[in-house]
Amino acid sequence: MTISERIAQELGVNIRQVEAAVKLLDEGATGFATVALTTGV
Repeated sequence: MTISERIAQELGVNIRQVEAAVKLLDEGATGFATVALTTGV
């Protein structure tokens, strides 16, 4: 199990959402922007 898979499982979200959030953070997005863009908030 990858780290992304484990995070997705623990949060009850799709692995694509976790991977998208990690990508945004790697690109310098803020935490709020990451949450908003990956959850639709």
